[in-house]
Amino acid sequence: MNLQQIETIVLANVGADRYSDLASSTDDAKIADFSILHYCVLLARNEIKLYTEIPAILKRSSSNKTVASQKAYNLPSDFDVPVRVRYRTSTNEWELKQVYPHNLLQQVGGLTTTEGTPSLYMIFGSSSNRIQLELYNIPENSNEDFDIEYKPILSLITATSEYDAIMSKYPHTVIKLASAFAIAFLRKDMTQFDNWYVKGFADFSLINQREISADSSYKELPDALTRARRMARATK
Repeated sequence: MNLQQIETIVLANVGADRYSDLASSTDDAKIADFSILHYCVLLARNEIKLYTEIPAILKRSSSNKTVASQKAYNLPSDFDVPVRVRYRTSTNEWELKQVYPHNLLQQVGGLTTTEGTPSLYMIFGSSSNRIQLELYNIPENSNEDFDIEYKPILSLITATSEYDAIMSKYPHTVIKLASAFAIAFLRKDMTQFDNWYVKGFADFSLINQREISADSSYKELPDALTRARRMARATK
């Protein structure tokens, strides 16, 4: 579904102006409401992006080159949530483990200036409004590759015919969540916000189940009854 179709249903759900009236209005307040409506769709898409695993929205920054003795590298301008970092040399390829400021020293053995082949990465700092990735050990060689897979910052959609993968694959969830934000911002009804948000949030587990089921390497946990029986045996 495109933006106009989704927003038309959202406005009907929250009992606001008709889409055609709001889109063509010259009244300053209604122009502002129409702009807010676009942001409600953006917020809905962001909720789905953050709480689900949808491979179709992932991006990859390929063939990033190392510089000898340099640990920090700028990430793409739309970088938001890291998913995976792979490192490649002329003879090998492997996945780097993510570390964090609070456990960096423990993971690198207390030395953050050691040069060698990276096995760890950390998302930390920024330069010119771009988030930076730091590699440990610090690369000792130039021109080795590392690939970054990430969830991107979603752009605001304003053209009536525009849509993205989230809106195309899960329009019903976008509508529920956008209705929650619209009823909060346009109608200022927080009680109904909770009702609509819960409806949208309930879809997240189904989205993950659908997306993960396409991955043949995914190993599902045993069912709840089997796990409970195993736990009972282990505690006796």
